[in-house]
Amino acid sequence: EFMEICPKLHPRYYSVASSMENDPRLVSFVAKKIEGKAGFVGTASGYFERSHIGSQICFQFATLALKCPSPSQAVVMVCTSSAIGPFRSFLRYTLNKMKLGVLTKPENWHLFCGCRVEKDTLFADELRYLEQVGLLKSLNLCYSGEEVNGRPKEHVQDRLRSEAKILLGAIRSSDGVLMIAGPKRLAVEVREVVVGHLFVGQERMEPQDASDLHDGLIETGRICVEAWN
Repeated sequence: EFMEICPKLHPRYYSVASSMENDPRLVSFVAKKIEGKAGFVGTASGYFERSHIGSQICFQFATLALKCPSPSQAVVMVCTSSAIGPFRSFLRYTLNKMKLGVLTKPENWHLFCGCRVEKDTLFADELRYLEQVGLLKSLNLCYSGEEVNGRPKEHVQDRLRSEAKILLGAIRSSDGVLMIAGPKRLAVEVREVVVGHLFVGQERMEPQDASDLHDGLIETGRICVEAWN
């Protein structure tokens, strides 16, 4: 009887972090384990941790705002490390198509990924390899909890401000795209960088015009956001 009056759990959505081009039988996704006081463990992340080979997991598909871009586009991808899934999927798909000669190498793809400390960086070696082979024109790993390789502590939005030319280049390009994946606060912070720092601060636009331009870029698919609470 108690279970009958309990509200149903809302589904948790995770972005696929693999490509069927690499292995059609394998689906990878990224989940952050949630832990709290008194031994609390997140419902979904704890369930995944307890799963094992042979476990059956119920799932459903959802349509995402992010789509794999064309190699010809100027692309800026912004995420937290736990939200790297869709971008890893795009990168692995493109790399495989490059090896098959189906797609050309992207000339202007950039990834900005924010983490707290270096050990939290997911797929770090893979991402550095993608930069080495030229699939990523720049890999920007940002650490808010420690200094790494001589760089001060910084959030991903801080690096976006210092690399504003990259961001402006994608926006000025006729089909460039800014993609954001992560918690809603990241989307808000990136918006502040684009509107306040880039449009108002550097392009000398009026605040309302800058805000309208940002919203227009979202409506036309030039800024794509996949965010959650």
